[in-house]
Amino acid sequence: METIKLIFNLFSFFSQKRKLQVYGILFLMIISGISEAALVSLFLTFLNAITNINKLFYSSNFEYINSFFGINNPNQLKALLGIFFIIMIIISSSSRLLTFWTTYRFSSIIGTEFSYKSFKNKLYQNYASFLEQDSNSFLSLLTVYIDKVVSVIERFLLIIASIFILIAIIVSLLIVDFKLTITLFGTIFIIYNLIGKFVSKRLYSNSKKEIEYDSNKISILREGINSIREILINNRQEFFLNNFKNAESKLQNIKADTKIISIFPKPILEALGLTTISLTVLILSLSSESYDSLIPVIGTISLASIRLLNSVQSIYAYWSSILASTVSIKEVTELLNQNKKNYFSTVILSKNKSVKFSNIEFINVSYKYPKTKMNTISNFNCKLSKGEKIGIVGKTGSGKSTFIDLFAGLLSPTKGSILVNNKYKQTEKFIPIWQKNISYLSQFLYISNRSLIENVAFGIDRNLIDIKKVKEVCKIALIDEFIDLNNKYDLNKSLGEAGVKLSGGQRQRIALARALYKNSDILILDEATSALDLGTEKLVMKNLLTYYKDLTILMISHRISVLNKFDKIYELSNGNFKSLHTS
Repeated sequence: METIKLIFNLFSFFSQKRKLQVYGILFLMIISGISEAALVSLFLTFLNAITNINKLFYSSNFEYINSFFGINNPNQLKALLGIFFIIMIIISSSSRLLTFWTTYRFSSIIGTEFSYKSFKNKLYQNYASFLEQDSNSFLSLLTVYIDKVVSVIERFLLIIASIFILIAIIVSLLIVDFKLTITLFGTIFIIYNLIGKFVSKRLYSNSKKEIEYDSNKISILREGINSIREILINNRQEFFLNNFKNAESKLQNIKADTKIISIFPKPILEALGLTTISLTVLILSLSSESYDSLIPVIGTISLASIRLLNSVQSIYAYWSSILASTVSIKEVTELLNQNKKNYFSTVILSKNKSVKFSNIEFINVSYKYPKTKMNTISNFNCKLSKGEKIGIVGKTGSGKSTFIDLFAGLLSPTKGSILVNNKYKQTEKFIPIWQKNISYLSQFLYISNRSLIENVAFGIDRNLIDIKKVKEVCKIALIDEFIDLNNKYDLNKSLGEAGVKLSGGQRQRIALARALYKNSDILILDEATSALDLGTEKLVMKNLLTYYKDLTILMISHRISVLNKFDKIYELSNGNFKSLHTS
């Protein structure tokens, strides 16, 4: 029952349009079931007609048919009946094929929508949420779990289709032989029910293990790729290969176990079905003198039994697959539900709103990271004004980056308040408006596997990028020292994954150009020039102070000499500022 509730909960995320499409698919399933019942019934009629063709040909009921189609002998009537039956087979098969096609197409659309919603919810989460989450698990969720959930929806719809077909076949068989149908279906149902109860716990356990092993596999892959220099220099390839092989082996064994569980009843039931049909034929032949009268019944029961077994096996296999994806359903549902918790709507509402920065004040601000005992920032007070150039120094772990994250609205104080322009509190609604004023260059910069132009104008559609502006900020960041800004090829060639083709200092200069391209009122540099040599760093800072005199700059650096042209230099110690210099 828990799994059923989880599936229906997934359907609650469907739009009204998708829900209407589900009703359309259900209608097709009903048509498919009716056509299946008609096929079984017509098969009995067809066999009866073939075995009694002479009687039918000379029957008064067939005179009009014979005349209309120009039938002159029993063989021609046989051919006509065969054509009619083949047409019915085509109609039945086409209805099933259409049901499968619409189901798979619908599932693919839902997969796209769920993936988009999940990624959107993740990107619109607040920064504090990212600090507590494992990126490997999220990658697994978006690449593997979503696919599993799509398969769950797909298989659940196919279960419904199989149930419609199953009911139609049972009804048709009941008309042919009531007792035999009850016996046949009852036996199959009991066997599958017993097997289902026996394997359900194992399938759920496999579901949890598969998620664990898959996340571990992605973690090993990321570690191997991200630490390739250390692996090559220290000759650690075998360590990572052995770990990967072990993780992959466990994952594939779990998948194989699930597949075996979902398929193993079919051979047993097929053998049992053939035995039952054989015994039925034997018993009927012993109790009847006319074999001709048995052919239609035996043929119909055989066809219906095969269809019956296929339908029941399909339901079992689909349900086994769903049970093996239970944990994936929970994970995806939790992420989809985050739409109610994140501030996506707040960001959308703030798109056309802005506020010009005048000053910002920290009033008795404290911050403590989740699951830690001590404050990183304690009873912090300061006021910064527009146009000021503020340098911040301090020991590692003194709270410099935490202060910057609070300033930028990435983190919210656990105590105290932050006031902008003497009136706007940094609330969830105000933060997206406030962040429009900020260009933030973190020490953990990211360079994408795209061109220089696309990296500088990061996150902007290529057709909307101002190339002239890109070149201007690149010159200020001294990028023209290693890339020819007048060469179209150099401007458009890939920089490599994570900027692998560049040095650390070159990556930092590109990230600085990106921050300047935004043309914000405030520029935050969080140890963003640490990889530059002292000479280059001073030149970059000279350019910033020359070309952006009205720009408010907050810069964290371990080199006080680079900050000597700044208005103020503060040391962050014991969670509070200590003034070192005022110009």
